[in-house]
Amino acid sequence: MCGNFDQRREGIRVEAHCEPAELVHERAVPLGLIVNELVTNSIKHAFPGGQGIVQVQFTVDRDIEQGCMTVADDGAGMGPPRPGSSGLQLVQGLAAQIGGSVERVNPGHGTSSSKSG
Repeated sequence: MCGNFDQRREGIRVEAHCEPAELVHERAVPLGLIVNELVTNSIKHAFPGGQGIVQVQFTVDRDIEQGCMTVADDGAGMGPPRPGSSGLQLVQGLAAQIGGSVERVNPGHGTSSSKSG
């Protein structure tokens, strides 16, 4: 999925590092929609200079049978929500649908969002 994002905008690279895991369809589809929304937002808004990296990481804690998806970029960072924008509400709703939660982290530059559950 992330391989197709690389071709959306020249100068922006999307890297994916995902641990192998089996996901039921009811979890895989919302998770894919979350990744699509967050990566698309990064590509569209995070890089006014036209250069940057979006990283997608999926890790699994097999002891508790939980996964954590992180989408981060090294762009300009998120400002206040734009009027009429509902992307983050969509992400939060999809995460809740699969028993997860969303955490927005300010890494000092860029933006990082994690979904676990």
